[in-house]
Amino acid sequence: MVFAATLAAVVAFAAPAAGSRRSTSSHDWAFAVALQNDGKIVAAGLTYCCGRRGLALARYLPDGRFDPSFGRGGKVVLTGHGYGAAVAVQKDGRIVAGGGIGHGLVRLTRSGVLDPTFGRGGTVRTSSNVLAVATQPDGKVIAGGSVLARYTAAGKPDVTFGRNGRRSVGAEGIALQRDGKIVVAGGDLVRFDANGRPDSTFASRGPEVGVSSVAIDRYGNIAAVGGADSKLDVARLTADGRLDAAFGGDGVVEKHGCASVFDEGVAAQADGKIVAIVSGPGCPTFKLFRCETDGSLDASFGRDGKVLTGFARRRGTDLSSSWAEAVAIQRDGKIVVAGLGNGYDFALARYTTSGRLDPTFGRGGKVLTDFGSG
Repeated sequence: MVFAATLAAVVAFAAPAAGSRRSTSSHDWAFAVALQNDGKIVAAGLTYCCGRRGLALARYLPDGRFDPSFGRGGKVVLTGHGYGAAVAVQKDGRIVAGGGIGHGLVRLTRSGVLDPTFGRGGTVRTSSNVLAVATQPDGKVIAGGSVLARYTAAGKPDVTFGRNGRRSVGAEGIALQRDGKIVVAGGDLVRFDANGRPDSTFASRGPEVGVSSVAIDRYGNIAAVGGADSKLDVARLTADGRLDAAFGGDGVVEKHGCASVFDEGVAAQADGKIVAIVSGPGCPTFKLFRCETDGSLDASFGRDGKVLTGFARRRGTDLSSSWAEAVAIQRDGKIVVAGLGNGYDFALARYTTSGRLDPTFGRGGKVLTDFGSG
């Protein structure tokens, strides 16, 4: 998840540069990824073409091909909604996305059409930007940005949550526990009960560099990451929010990130292992780590617990490739990463459980999407 303070700069940075050989196409960047129960993959982000910026979504079949039953040939572009900084799939298959600029939530039907039963014509105007989204089993939607808010299944502010549906806390990442409690990453780790009240039993102390992404494993343990300068801190906490001393001795392990850590994300495997991603400017590849439950790098994953991935840069493009923004783990244990590649394309990569690019996905484990191509 991208740090909140840098998101607006990233979007401005993604505007086409003069003389780019792709000026007749689009500049696209995936910021979020979500997995459906049927194995399909949904990515959300930004597209910029011909002077117009839009929230872009794409849905892919399990083998990486576009899903023709979604939107127009697998793609949806919504102008006036900023960019897709967050995405989640509801239990019934409807898709909720949040705009990092434009202050809005949108909900799409399974076929990629704006859902008229949500807000006004499928759109809800929010009081702040939306950097994180989570959906509850009852259809309610939690959105985080400069504030944390919850909406009913119909897109109205949920007045049973906090004060008139809001809590004054920044959120870059949201994870839901099975008991309905809400764990929020926004520099610090905090937890709220199902009614939006601060949970005084939660004794959180995450990475000192600040927490930007959070995930919960099947046992209730909490994984969190934060980055600064060239380091990435990975933390593991127990369900009551205490740093797990069995993980690295004090609950936090430090990994080398990039020359300047800019983006990071985390996902928790069913077996309790932690997968983290990190990337930054000036680095030709992004890094994917997997930690054992004791904090050590998993020697069975990639090369000594680490995988480096790069996307080829096209001549004449104005930005290098290989940025990782979001990570998710499929039911079969395969790992999906979304970000930026090939100059300016939505980029997806999928890895086997051993950390190899999955040859059954896209071309050699990678999929690139150019929204300007139709």
